[in-house]
Amino acid sequence: MDAERCRSKLTPWMLLVAAVIIATGMIVSAWLFSNAIAQRPIQGSFTGTINSGSVEQAEIMDINGLRYYLGILPEKEEDYDATSKQLVETLEEDILSGKWTGFPFVKLKGQLYFSKQAVDQWFFEQSRQRRIME
Repeated sequence: MDAERCRSKLTPWMLLVAAVIIATGMIVSAWLFSNAIAQRPIQGSFTGTINSGSVEQAEIMDINGLRYYLGILPEKEEDYDATSKQLVETLEEDILSGKWTGFPFVKLKGQLYFSKQAVDQWFFEQSRQRRIME
């Protein structure tokens, strides 16, 4: 008889109030848990790169690095060293003579150095103007 009296006292409103209380408790506990996680320092290992916004570190290449970066390689494997040296000399001569108009370089103690970012920008500008280089 007590069980029947207990069941009759459970109205739909009581069930609704209980559901609201449980849902509110779950939301509050999730909010507290997320705040606790957000305040903890990140631990563990990281692999990848971090971009520091507008600060960029330029990569500098010598004439050989530029040759590889541009994909100027000997066509044949035989006499690779001689052909490679000739390609470097031709590339350096073309840059210094102005054949590649406005190509960005710095000459320090007789050596040419190139910024990858400046070279990329130069190529971008050349491609916008649709220039043909021989």
